[in-house]
Amino acid sequence: MTFETFNRSVALVREWRSRSHKTFSEWPDSRDPEFRDIMLEFKVTPQDLEKSFIALAAWRHDIEGVYQLLSAITKVVVNRQNKGMFRTHLVDKDQFPFMADVDSPEVDCYPIAGDENFSKLLENVDDILQGKVVDLTQGAIWFGVVGDTMPDWFRTVITTNTRTVKIGNMVFYK
Repeated sequence: MTFETFNRSVALVREWRSRSHKTFSEWPDSRDPEFRDIMLEFKVTPQDLEKSFIALAAWRHDIEGVYQLLSAITKVVVNRQNKGMFRTHLVDKDQFPFMADVDSPEVDCYPIAGDENFSKLLENVDDILQGKVVDLTQGAIWFGVVGDTMPDWFRTVITTNTRTVKIGNMVFYK
């Protein structure tokens, strides 16, 4: 995937929000038949839109700007899908608050051209999604920063699941 394709996807989402009177924390469903016309207008495929959502979610949660963490967060999305968890988890404010929580400062942030780690993620996103790269998370479906300020749902995750790896300040669980 190229940065140009990602940018077309972002422009598409912004236009959809404007036309539909949606907030900056609402996301379209690429499977919605009523959404198809605007996708054609912006020359964005459903697959490219979905990959853009996943890459953006990883980027917004990569606090440290480390490619391995971007890749690992992307792999968590794959692992969740393989466990039967569907796309809606990307817009669940508990699971991906930087995508859907209107109180999150990151909810309206986007990467810029030249972001080396994000560009590398876009180049590799197909291989990550297709399982052609090593899963650094070791099958994790949860991740977060362990500490005093973690949400209650994450406290439950760490007490009921197996810790797999720590990348940067993020700890992964399966």
